[in-house]
Amino acid sequence: MIPVASIAKVNDCWQRRGPKTASADVDRNRSFPPNMSDFLRDVISLNAFTPRYMVKTAFELMLQSTDTFKRILPESSGKLAWQEFQNKLQAFYLFEYVDSVLGLSPGAPVSLAEMIGRTFKLEPFLAPWATEGIGHYYTHLQTSAGMPRDLIGCDRTQRLPPESMVPLHTGMGLALAQAAASRRLGSAATAELFVQLCQDNACPEFLGATLEALGLVVRNLYPDLMGSVSQYLWHSNSELFEYFWHGAGRGIYFAPINFLPYLSRPWQGYEMCVRETPNDVARQNAVAGFAWAMTLVNLRHPVILAAFLEQHGERLAKDDAFSNGIFSALVIWRACAPTETSISDFLQYQPDGSNPHHLWETQVRRIAEAALHFPQNDMSRVTGLFRYRPLAQSGMF
Repeated sequence: MIPVASIAKVNDCWQRRGPKTASADVDRNRSFPPNMSDFLRDVISLNAFTPRYMVKTAFELMLQSTDTFKRILPESSGKLAWQEFQNKLQAFYLFEYVDSVLGLSPGAPVSLAEMIGRTFKLEPFLAPWATEGIGHYYTHLQTSAGMPRDLIGCDRTQRLPPESMVPLHTGMGLALAQAAASRRLGSAATAELFVQLCQDNACPEFLGATLEALGLVVRNLYPDLMGSVSQYLWHSNSELFEYFWHGAGRGIYFAPINFLPYLSRPWQGYEMCVRETPNDVARQNAVAGFAWAMTLVNLRHPVILAAFLEQHGERLAKDDAFSNGIFSALVIWRACAPTETSISDFLQYQPDGSNPHHLWETQVRRIAEAALHFPQNDMSRVTGLFRYRPLAQSGMF
């Protein structure tokens, strides 16, 4: 589901150099500012002077600053860009600083079940993002000591809430992809090691949710490997090739050049999905992954998706790749946050203008209504949505 690498190369360095901070709960205004007691405790422990803490503080300041920009800007595409920027920051913050958000102390023995339990204190919309962060955080701790086995296998997770399973596996996949790619073994060995790690640590019915992460990590952290890994998978593993490019599309949405509103043209990531892919199979998966990320990040602000459709809608309507991303994202969201109401609110949105309204009805609303009726009792079908498949094959259209 969720972002790992908007500023990831630098951030990975910060993770290796500085200890993680504890404390700080998530504020319902979505800005996550630290309170004074948290700050004083971190100063006393010297955590406030670590590179990672400084970056965390910078993220909190940016989250607060976007509120100011949104208030002073007129209603325009510029204001929407700042809203989208804030949404991305929120998702990234919950993922990257989940230890601080949930009050996880460095080195303290906390079980996976207890970590998941702490997400129940968050509002329902925030919990899936934090849960993916837990999957990454928990796995990263284990891979630091070697190549793990059975981290989130079925035997270990029977007592965990069902809604936590998908984000835990996506978060784990990101950490496993980083562990495999960081070894610089070459394209074939990297892909094979990653697949083996996923098979050794994932519950089989959630394997697809884990495999998709390789494309995101390689695209945003190891871009020099993109061409060779893609070519190797195209000739050796067509299924993983599709997962790979779906993940790459998610990565493109969170790429640094597409993150800050003043660095990018509006939604230039879509053109990147078309330009960077070697064939139609890759393009369809990348566009679906891009749509997936855009939908989930902006689920509470459908006007952003409507504005994107106004700009690119006619090109998107040529096939169902973008709609597939929306459909898959909403099905997965229901599995991860069954009590959260954003999809219902999403369906009630009415865009301005005749052309956006038409595109919204055909590309979004019809898709969202079908997602609400997708059966949730077969998780193997749900996690199969982490790669592009024609919507007609879903049995919902």
